[in-house]
Amino acid sequence: MASLKELSFRNGYCHLQNLFNKTFVNIKQVSHLDLSNCAMEHIAAGAFLPLSDSLTHLDISYNRKLRFDQVGIGAFGWQNSRLHVLNISGIEAKYAICVKITKEHLKHYTNTSIVEIYADENRIETFEKGALQLLPSSLKKVSLQSERLASGLYMLDLHSLVGLEEMDIGGQKEIHISSKWEPRNLITKTDCLADDEPLCSEFAENQYKNNLRQVDFSHNLISTWIGPIEGLQKLKILDLSNNLATHAEQSFFRNFNSLLFLNISWNLLSNVISQDRDGVLKSLKDSCTSNFGLKSGISAIVILVLIIFLGGFAYRYRWKLRYWYYGARYNYKHINSYEALGNYQYDAFVSYAPEDEQFFRIEMLSNTHGKILVNRDAISPSEHPLNKTGNLIEQSRKTVLLLSEYFLEDEMCIPELQAALPEHLNTKRDLILMILLEGMPREKIPDEIKYLLQTDSYIEYHEDNKETFWQRFNKAISPREVT
Repeated sequence: MASLKELSFRNGYCHLQNLFNKTFVNIKQVSHLDLSNCAMEHIAAGAFLPLSDSLTHLDISYNRKLRFDQVGIGAFGWQNSRLHVLNISGIEAKYAICVKITKEHLKHYTNTSIVEIYADENRIETFEKGALQLLPSSLKKVSLQSERLASGLYMLDLHSLVGLEEMDIGGQKEIHISSKWEPRNLITKTDCLADDEPLCSEFAENQYKNNLRQVDFSHNLISTWIGPIEGLQKLKILDLSNNLATHAEQSFFRNFNSLLFLNISWNLLSNVISQDRDGVLKSLKDSCTSNFGLKSGISAIVILVLIIFLGGFAYRYRWKLRYWYYGARYNYKHINSYEALGNYQYDAFVSYAPEDEQFFRIEMLSNTHGKILVNRDAISPSEHPLNKTGNLIEQSRKTVLLLSEYFLEDEMCIPELQAALPEHLNTKRDLILMILLEGMPREKIPDEIKYLLQTDSYIEYHEDNKETFWQRFNKAISPREVT
C-alpha cells in the first residue's frame, strides 16, 4: 500500500474508535484521508505524524463523540505538515450546550499550513479570549454554519486573522449586528440551557487588519442593521439575504468601500427604504464612489431595492387580503381576558401531516392528561374545510403545529397555518405554538415560519428530554391565571 494516495470510508462501514500513534505508519503516502462518520472517540498526539509529508486534505467530520478536546490533541501531528483543508464539522454531541473553543484546543494550529477549516454544526457558542490568535496566518476560509455564536471579547481577536478572505456563519439562530458591545458574561448556565436564547448578537467596534473579502450572513434572522461596521474595508461580497430584516440605519453601509456585490433580498425593508431620505441609499452610494466600476452597480442596487419594496408591499397585503375575514372576526374581541378565563371548547387545535399521526396519537395524547385536543378529523365531509378550520381555531386556546418536512409538503397543513396567522400577527393573542420535531432541517423552513421562530412560539422536541418537553407543552396550552 506504499502508493496509496486517497483513503475514504464514506460509503462503507467504518468503526475506528481510536487513532493510535502507529495507525498510519504503513500508508505514509496518503494525501486525502476521509474518516467521517467512523465513530471515533480518541486521537493520540502522534497519530498523524506519519502523514506529515503527504496529507493535504483531512475529513474527520461527524464523529460526534470526538469533541474539540481530542481534535486538539490530534492537531499536534499537523504541525509543520502539508495539511491545507480540514473538515471537523459535527464533532460535538448533536445537542451539546455551552461549547467553548479554548486556547488549549487551538495551541497546535499555529505552526500548521491550513488554508480552509470547516467546523459546521458543532453548536459553538463562544471562544476563549486569545484562542483565535492561535490560528495559522495561512488561513483564508472559515466555515461555521449552524452554530450558536454569542458575542464576546473573542471578537477583538479577529484582527489577528490577517489572511482571512472568506467567512461563512450562515444558519445561526438569531443575530443582531451592531458596531458596539459592552463586555459582559453572555454564557451563563441559564443561557446555555435555553433553546430560544439569541445567539451571535453584535460586532465589536475595532479596526481589524484583515483581508476578509466575502461574508455570508444569509438565513440568520438578522432583524436590525446598525452601524458603522469597522474593519471590513476590503470586503467585496456581502450576503444579507433571507434575514427578515425590518430596520437598517444609514451608517450601516458607510465603511464598505470595496463592496462589489450586495445581496439584501428576502428581507422586510420596504418601509425603511420607502421612507429613506438621503439615508441608506446615500450611504451605499458614498461607500462605493471610490470604485468607478460600481457606478452601474448603484443603479442595479436601486432597481433591486424597488423590486424588494414592491415585492414586500405585495407580500404584506397578500395576507391581509386573503385572510381579512379572520382578522376582522377576531379584532373586536377582548382576547386577553377571554384567554385568561379559559373559556375555550378545546385546549389546542393540532395541525400535523399524516406521516406524524403516530406522534400525535401515541406521544401527545398519552402525555396531555386532562387536556382536550382536536384536529382536522373533527371536520365532516359536508363542511367547508377552511371555514371549519377557522371555527376550530377560534374555539381552541392554542393552535399547535407539528413542524416536520412532511408538514411543509402536506396540502392541508399550510392552509391551517395560514388560517391561524392573521389572529396571531394582528391581535394580542399568543395563538400559535410550534413543535419542531427531531430531524427537521432548519434550512428548509420557509420565511413566514422563520418569522415565528424569532418569538417564544415554539418548543423543540428531543427524545432525550421528553419529560421537560411535555411539562412545557402542558403549561403552554393551559389557561392563564387571572391576577
